[in-house]
Amino acid sequence: MKITLLRHGEAVEMSEWKGTDSDRPLTEKGREKMEEISKSISRLGWKFDLVFSSPYQRAKATAEIVAGELNIAEPIRVSEAMSCEGDMMDIVKELKELDSNFERILMVGHEPHLSSLISFLITGETSYSFEMKKGGLCRLELDSLSEEGRCARLLALIPPKVL
Repeated sequence: MKITLLRHGEAVEMSEWKGTDSDRPLTEKGREKMEEISKSISRLGWKFDLVFSSPYQRAKATAEIVAGELNIAEPIRVSEAMSCEGDMMDIVKELKELDSNFERILMVGHEPHLSSLISFLITGETSYSFEMKKGGLCRLELDSLSEEGRCARLLALIPPKVL
């Protein structure tokens, strides 16, 4: 299984937003950058069978942009485990429960949650720090999933400016 983690695009700053954090939308610039990044993902030839997204508005909008550009037929699965407060073990459980036909998964979420997940899947610890900029990608390959982590190999860590 290949898992690609994507941090959502640029969102309206909390200081400028009157609603809840979970409702903060992407900025127009954030939407435009995610469209460009989606085209770059397509040029890389990366395909996805399924998209998981945090329930937060900025992550769902990011997932919708990418899914639209890459013509992903399967509906986006909104996962509480991908939210800022999500539990890593719930993500592992959701991935383990997937049909074996889903071999290429895109997961859209937030920092520092994504960095902790990457660290856990590679090392078994959540303390190793990765920097996931908004719109950044991390691709992992997993032979199997384990509740102890240490089950993934890092294939790519791409900052958005490269895309």
